[in-house]
Amino acid sequence: MRVITVRTKDGGYPVLAGESLERSGETARSVNGGSRVVIVADTNVAPLYADTVKRSLERTGYRAAVHTIA
Repeated sequence: MRVITVRTKDGGYPVLAGESLERSGETARSVNGGSRVVIVADTNVAPLYADTVKRSLERTGYRAAVHTIA
């Protein structure tokens, strides 16, 4: 996995690249506690990938919801 830091005027945030969607729950759990997540995707990406990511997150104990934007 590769970590890319996105810099913003308020600091920044890491983007993890190179992980499979089926392991996104494990990846999220390794960097974030919590119990709830929201997957935000557009109308092109959501039908292709959102369910896979949601199932992976739920397998690792997250309560996951998908929010699709136009």
